[in-house]
Amino acid sequence: MSYYAPMTNELNQLSHIEAAYLCAGLEAPKRANAVLDLLGEQPTMTETAAVLAREAVDGVPDPQAWLDGAMVRIRDAQALDALRIEVNMAIPVATSLAIPALVDDAAQALAPAVDKAAKALAKAAKALPTKGDPFDLSTIVANHTSREAETAQAALVELSAYAGAHLSVMGGDKIAREVAPLLPIITVPVCVVEQRPRTLSGFATPANRDDLDGTLAVRSLESTARNHGADRALLDVARGRWPGITIALASYDELAQRVEQVTRAATVESVAAVV
Repeated sequence: MSYYAPMTNELNQLSHIEAAYLCAGLEAPKRANAVLDLLGEQPTMTETAAVLAREAVDGVPDPQAWLDGAMVRIRDAQALDALRIEVNMAIPVATSLAIPALVDDAAQALAPAVDKAAKALAKAAKALPTKGDPFDLSTIVANHTSREAETAQAALVELSAYAGAHLSVMGGDKIAREVAPLLPIITVPVCVVEQRPRTLSGFATPANRDDLDGTLAVRSLESTARNHGADRALLDVARGRWPGITIALASYDELAQRVEQVTRAATVESVAAVV
């Protein structure tokens, strides 16, 4: 499998955002690391006291001037010790508050790279077989598609890196675990909850069948991902198999919206039959 979105959580999300920028050949946004590194390089109060003690043992020409300077140095070191502790404790909360904006900035900055990878995947997908495993060696040899397979695999790996900018979406009752990793990089059409009338014989034709285009498209995508894997599903997305489902990196809010739509597509509501 070429597409494999990394497991992104609150502890590694900044690193994965940075990796996405680097994958696109862009400079990653400045982070707190430089500030934290600088704080870490400053002497602690214990280290400063050791230096002062060594100076006193070695002897100083003007004890009063040395004392005045020593007071300033030890106060600065004490303040730095306190600053290091408090900043390190506050960093997780500050990072959590900054993540939505960082993800939105990434979605915008990486959009050209995502689009380039999507176009490369779409071009390669046209030459690859629509059935079976297009990356199987015997299939590649039989169809003379080594170049297209290599291009498609490279694009899928690249899209995986971009998807890692988002917190991983977990599969569950309403979201197939095979589809969840795709949601950061595919758009999802508007889906509605299917309404199935109750009848004596079971369930009849959905009462809102004319409104289920998006719902059925998402279900078909899920079926393909479940039965044939993420690579095959993304190749079909690149081919334009499902209207409304395309390759695009989500913003922070868009990912939540995609999850909501996929959840609706998996939901069936039992309604009374119209007599």
